[in-house]
Amino acid sequence: MVKLAKQEGAEIHWGDKMGLRADDQIGRSYGKRNRCPVLGTTGQRFRCNLISTLTNHGTLYFKLFTQNFNSDVMLDFLRRLIRQIPQKVFLIVDKHPVHFSAKVNRWLEQHADRIRMFCCRLTVQNSTPMSCSIMMSRQMLWGGNEQKSRLK
Repeated sequence: MVKLAKQEGAEIHWGDKMGLRADDQIGRSYGKRNRCPVLGTTGQRFRCNLISTLTNHGTLYFKLFTQNFNSDVMLDFLRRLIRQIPQKVFLIVDKHPVHFSAKVNRWLEQHADRIRMFCCRLTVQNSTPMSCSIMMSRQMLWGGNEQKSRLK
């Protein structure tokens, strides 16, 4: 892929998405036997999603959004991406269904001179540079040992 990118004058991008939510249960709970405990919440819930690409040189492009990740969000991000980058883009993504939807594929065919998308064949979770950076950002936000064990 690196040779092909050099031949076509393209820049390689690793793409990924993630979601953050603030709807965690507060505190510990217990209940009477055979009765489900009821937990109070703050009522201040929010969610935010991120789609981003990271180049092999460390350049990051991203978009924050609050709606669900779908073809329209993906296409908006791709339009913005090729508008900001002068050369052709080779985008490596995971196997998310949105990446291979008919709407996205039609758009990619129309813009084949500016962008080409590849599926990362690795099946190991968190194996791309973007996934690792997302994991590290989650660890910085919330801490905990769960994420550390996955980085090894």
